[in-house]
Amino acid sequence: MPEIPQAEQRQIIDHLAEAIEGISALSGATVAIEFARGEAGLVIKANGGPYKQKTYVNGPAGDFVGELSFMVLNTVQQSDGVDSVLGATEPLLTIADFFDTLDISTLDIGERAAVKIEMTSRPQDMAGVQENGTITFFAVYTLTYRKKGA
Repeated sequence: MPEIPQAEQRQIIDHLAEAIEGISALSGATVAIEFARGEAGLVIKANGGPYKQKTYVNGPAGDFVGELSFMVLNTVQQSDGVDSVLGATEPLLTIADFFDTLDISTLDIGERAAVKIEMTSRPQDMAGVQENGTITFFAVYTLTYRKKGA
């Protein structure tokens, strides 16, 4: 499958970060892009590059359906038992719930139309407790979108 330019990937990730920051249940959490963050918090990162699922040969030049797999990571300070896991996974599940109930036509991703967005891998531990006492969980989501006349 042909890849979509990295500049477009970054634009989509920026729009998704803004959408996640707007989720009221996350209480004004900020979302960093890639790994530009401090010790704790939410980070959004693309998985590889987006690719074109389908190019419309009979439509206007440049029309295509693309798919972008991305992950949201949440790093929290480790505490005793279940609290760390709940603290790290709850925001990731909240994001999935938001996407599940979202009127997809209202998702602003720039000069593209969102077709579908869903969690494709449930929250899981990335690498256990780190030396600094943090623990990171991540979930994978997939956005399918249509771009018209590139």
